[in-house]
Amino acid sequence: VARDVAEVGVDAIKAFALLRALNLVRAEGGGENDLVECTHDRVREAVYASLGDGSRVDLHCAYADRLEAVEGVDAETLLRHCLAGDRRQDALRHALTAAKTASSTLAFARAVELYTLALDLLGSEDERRPALSLARAEALANAGRGLEAGRAFVESAELLDPAGAQRARQSAAAQFVFSGHLDAGREVLSDLLGRLGMPSIDTAASPLPGFLAQRLRLRMRGLGFRRREEAQADSNLIERL
Repeated sequence: VARDVAEVGVDAIKAFALLRALNLVRAEGGGENDLVECTHDRVREAVYASLGDGSRVDLHCAYADRLEAVEGVDAETLLRHCLAGDRRQDALRHALTAAKTASSTLAFARAVELYTLALDLLGSEDERRPALSLARAEALANAGRGLEAGRAFVESAELLDPAGAQRARQSAAAQFVFSGHLDAGREVLSDLLGRLGMPSIDTAASPLPGFLAQRLRLRMRGLGFRRREEAQADSNLIERL
């Protein structure tokens, strides 16, 4: 890849041999497809600093194009080169792939960073924003960052459809409560109950009279029931439950 990007052709072997003799690069093996890297970060930084801005962008784009054809290259490597090459759409594609990989391998903190980057790369009106916002909130929750997760779920609720927004608010309340931020959890729950037409936590009277009334009603009607499919039940009642 380095040879193709540098466009040194048949002189690549001689060039590499010289660099290796000067202890500027090293390789894992002797084959032409083996990994080659600088012996020290200062060497890499010096060479990179000597390039003009235009050359850097062109080289990153060339690396991205060449690496796309190489099997097994991880999405984060491609993401780095696409970002440096100012190719936002390609960077977004690789960021999403890398974020899903991070989540599937339980690297939730890294997944949060990648989903945040993906959201920054998205257009403000992009139809993928609600789903990505929710994915970021879930990654925060899985990473154990309850306060941030709760806030992210609340933000996601503003972008989702009504059913999705309700589930996001429920998740937000749970994250706030689980992380010890009870006031924030109470606020979200009160808002959620209000949207469902139920008394809020702050204004509800003592639950004892209602509890006793339900117990009396249950005793009078018995424990029998008639099984119904979910489609036959009142959707508003299901939501309240």
